[in-house]
Amino acid sequence: MSNEIDRATARPWKTLLCQSGWHVVDADNRFVAAMTDGTGQVGATDESRAALIVRAVNAHDALVEACEAASAIMSHAPGCLGDPLPCAACKCIDQLDAALALARGN
Repeated sequence: MSNEIDRATARPWKTLLCQSGWHVVDADNRFVAAMTDGTGQVGATDESRAALIVRAVNAHDALVEACEAASAIMSHAPGCLGDPLPCAACKCIDQLDAALALARGN
């Protein structure tokens, strides 16, 4: 499903202030989401929530690519033999893999 969403919403996304609050729009200025408290008032946190969504979506592909590359490189690190460095590498690989699973919706 994420591939369908990716194709349907051109990036980069951006925020747009409208009469009903902050909106998230795609690169073609098509509506993606609205940040509003439902009262019709523009809340102080609406802009920051919209900006967070935009940053996360716009960074998604680069972060996934970086995590995949780092995980692949680190998976060739020496096995844990009591040395703290390899153990730290194993923990980092686990964190990268967990982050990738979240990003992929697994």
